[in-house]
Amino acid sequence: MQRFNFRGLGAADSTYYLNEVVRVRVFFTEHVTVDTSGGQPYLDLTVGATTRRAAYNSSRQNYLGFSYRVQADDFDGDGVSVPANGLKLNGARVTARSNPSVVADPAHGVAESGLSRKVDGSQSRPRGPTLSAGGTSVAEGDAGAETDLEFVVRLVPPSAARVTVEYADAGSGTATSGVDYRATEGGTLTFEPGETVKTVHVTVRGDDVVEDDETVVLALSGATGAELATSRVRGTIVDDDGARPTVSIDSLVAHEPGPGETVALSFTVSLSAPAARQVAVQYRDAGTGTATRGADYDPVMPGTVVFAAGDTARAVEVTVRGDALDEPAETIVLALTNAVNADLPHGSATGVVTIVDDDDAPTLSVDSPSVEEGASGGRRLTFALALDRPSGRGLALHYANTGTGTATSGADYEELSPDTLFFAPGET
Repeated sequence: MQRFNFRGLGAADSTYYLNEVVRVRVFFTEHVTVDTSGGQPYLDLTVGATTRRAAYNSSRQNYLGFSYRVQADDFDGDGVSVPANGLKLNGARVTARSNPSVVADPAHGVAESGLSRKVDGSQSRPRGPTLSAGGTSVAEGDAGAETDLEFVVRLVPPSAARVTVEYADAGSGTATSGVDYRATEGGTLTFEPGETVKTVHVTVRGDDVVEDDETVVLALSGATGAELATSRVRGTIVDDDGARPTVSIDSLVAHEPGPGETVALSFTVSLSAPAARQVAVQYRDAGTGTATRGADYDPVMPGTVVFAAGDTARAVEVTVRGDALDEPAETIVLALTNAVNADLPHGSATGVVTIVDDDDAPTLSVDSPSVEEGASGGRRLTFALALDRPSGRGLALHYANTGTGTATSGADYEELSPDTLFFAPGET
């Protein structure tokens, strides 16, 4: 074992305070290997009249590292030290890396001083003057108006000597220099003895555009005469032009095109007010309409509507197909979701296209059948009902005996009760 090295303090004549860590390296004359399977080594420290134990925490090449945290009752005005034979292997094995059969002997240790590194566990480390700054904000104001965003830098406690710190625009805020605020060239704040507060002013330019709150970040650096507790300070330009624009989609009614024809219908997607930045909203076929995708209209693939800054309206087209079926009005429902830089009521919105059918209803015909009466027994007389073309609707036809024929009900034919005949959609 060759020597000790106390670490963790910059100056030789300095003090370890409460909860600070005394770090000691124990050096050997050559590289060593540490085997802790049998126990953990430790190092005795002399702190005043008390012996403290520094715990083993690392090894590297030719040294072992130990550490001890200062307790409230520790005090040593002369300097912490390592007593003779202070290294205790405690079951651990330290061997020369070049020759593992050679075991290091801690008994060869000699006392070494802590080079006047005192210990005072009665208090935390006294702090010198410290520079700090907190976040700030200001309302944006109207177009043409200018307001000050004030960054306040404080020095605590006051210093008997001059203190300086440099400031500059960090450039990492969301506000645009030269547009949202006047460009800040930076400079130096100087605290004369006894002064504790300095202010950096950033001029904010107002507008009438609805937008998100924006930020300006001030960078502090190069402090002299004091510690710098804050290196970045965020200032917020609070938008005061009202709520973000709201996205909506209209509904419309259109007549169905003729058989084999198509027509493009447009949903209008709108913003309630122009936005200062790009707005995007996703759309898709909600699938809840009564029209049949691929038959009554072309499939609508999911997509995104994008509004450039200042825009308020965009269109989404849907192609409707015509047919010859008489049918009820049908609907296509388009849904909006996931708006960016704008609001959607309840998180979504829907628009409905109602397709009004313009095809004539089919014509019903009934034939006039005949049958030979016969000598005895019954014969069936069948009336055939037909539509001249299919219908997209379900049809219900009520029938009954008019009683205007010459045959006698109950004698010439069985009594015919009123009933209903149904045509399913497409049947003729």
